[in-house]
Amino acid sequence: PFQGNLQSFRASWSPDSRYITYFRSINRNSTAIMLYDTRESKLTQLTSGFYADSSPVFSQDGKYLFYTTNRTFDPIYSDLDNTFVYPNTTNIVVATLHKGTASLLAVKNDAVELEEAKAAEPEEKKKSKKKGKAAEAVTAPAIDLVGFEERAEMLDIDAGNLGQLTAV
Repeated sequence: PFQGNLQSFRASWSPDSRYITYFRSINRNSTAIMLYDTRESKLTQLTSGFYADSSPVFSQDGKYLFYTTNRTFDPIYSDLDNTFVYPNTTNIVVATLHKGTASLLAVKNDAVELEEAKAAEPEEKKKSKKKGKAAEAVTAPAIDLVGFEERAEMLDIDAGNLGQLTAV
């Protein structure tokens, strides 16, 4: 049996098993995303805690971190008393873990590459590309901690009652 709020505790491991991320309360009204580096034995608070950030999860390729944040404030006046209610405040955010990684929301070039150009590429060049990708996956660079929150972008999904994210 879980004790207290540990019942809802969830953590996400990075694909290379170097990092673990989770959220925790930092004051009475907000939570922040935390990152623990197992290689450096260092805990870092990634988000400011100004908003209630939670449910962090690494993308399967280890390039992005998704999390929820309560940032949509569209008050509704209560029918029962003289107060405002703030329903459905949760948004989904994606942040790049490395400064050089392109945003998921970046404009993409929709030009079509011709199959003839791909076929003309020498076999040796194709093999070196495959080797480079495999080596890149094993030796992922350290996460760029500075400016993490500035690289975060809200996805174009309506705010709602969202949580317990999973990356697939």
